[in-house]
Amino acid sequence: MPDHQKITAYHEAGHAVLAYEQLGSAAITSLTIVPNSNYLERYLASAVIATHLETLAIFTEWGVFALREKAEAEGDTRYAGFDWNDMDDEGDRLNRQCDLQVEVCLAGHVAEEVFCDVTNDTVTDEDWETAKNFAIRFLRGDEDKAGYFAARWKTVTELLAGKYRNAIETLVEHLLSKKTLTSDQITRIITAELA
Repeated sequence: MPDHQKITAYHEAGHAVLAYEQLGSAAITSLTIVPNSNYLERYLASAVIATHLETLAIFTEWGVFALREKAEAEGDTRYAGFDWNDMDDEGDRLNRQCDLQVEVCLAGHVAEEVFCDVTNDTVTDEDWETAKNFAIRFLRGDEDKAGYFAARWKTVTELLAGKYRNAIETLVEHLLSKKTLTSDQITRIITAELA
């Protein structure tokens, strides 16, 4: 079984690549495996994420047209010229962003399972509780939370084992040697591995 530092590196790299997929380089300011630190200074505290979460909250509660009304009232022209099809597409995009928010939170546990053979798909911790809270916030009506979680877990597993495998392994290699990575370093590694 891998040592704790290596498990931590994979866990945080899992969060980092999915946070990057969601919001790009604005999502993460640093990534570290130094004990007793904020391992992934991530996006939940940033202004970019706060705005993003507000948008998703309005969307899930009131729908995509409420977002357009709010934007127009604030002089935001992002939806100017959107027809019904464009608004449907925007709704689909925002639904995916809701899913990604949950997936980012689950990605640490999934990375441990995929790369370190640590099975922990029912472990309750801060990441898990945050994912659960987002799921509750984003699910509509009587959707099955357990089924939703299982679907998100499967999606994250496929992403980390496939599309993001090299990026995660390279992030972990750098983390184990340098202990801390900056936003620029993280962005360079992920974009190079996805090229």
